Amino acid sequence: RGSVSCEPARAGHFVAEVGAVTDDECAVGRYQPFTGATSCNTAGVGYYVPATGRAAATAASIGYYVATQGASAQTQCPLGRTTLTLASTSIDDCVLE
Repeated sequence: RGSVSCEPARAGHFVAEVGAVTDDECAVGRYQPFTGATSCNTAGVGYYVPATGRAAATAASIGYYVATQGASAQTQCPLGRTTLTLASTSIDDCVLE
């Protein structure tokens, strides 16, 4: 008899059901740092995931913020304002430069 070997899902991917032939990429706004996962994590506020198949979320840069979970992009502070830290979560974090 032949044997079948199983491969764990790659980081940035997941396998939702037993017997799947391939793993699926995590969607934009979601990530998975571990192999062998059955689901993906939603990016928290202050973080975003701009593309599919990512193993990590990206912190909002200085001068930007991310106010919602599952974001695919960061939002730039209004002209003349910036944030003081990475991973800012609100327009209220934007202060005068």
